[in-house]
Amino acid sequence: MTLAMGGIAPHFAVDTGAQEYFHKTRRAAYGTNPAFVGERALSTPGGVPVPEWVPHGSVHREKAWKEVKEGWSKAAAAWKTHAKGKWFNGDEAPVWVDIVILGFMSFFWKSVTSSEWEDVMTWDEGLWKGIWDSAAPLREKSD
Repeated sequence: MTLAMGGIAPHFAVDTGAQEYFHKTRRAAYGTNPAFVGERALSTPGGVPVPEWVPHGSVHREKAWKEVKEGWSKAAAAWKTHAKGKWFNGDEAPVWVDIVILGFMSFFWKSVTSSEWEDVMTWDEGLWKGIWDSAAPLREKSD
């Protein structure tokens, strides 16, 4: 899921000053993975820029999106097994794991299109939508 996520949600959630570093470190870590960027990666000096790994509408994005969804579903299965309410430890207040998940969700929300986010909100019987909606007051305080 990590490589697929890196291609789906590349630089949009990273501020302008950090984008060069983001691209440089991701290319160093992942190289030019033809599974995500196709044959073009093999002939592009220095590799394909991260935002072009899985461009919208491409077969590569479709494949990566499927892998991302599978990863979220594994996390959902763990959540459903162990969570005790709307938050991991119950309904009263979020704990550390909830904040980590919300941070991940916030990064993803800023990184995908609105229609892709709407799709995420339907995954796993709406689990992610429930968590996201429960955090609305927290997100308002952080703006």
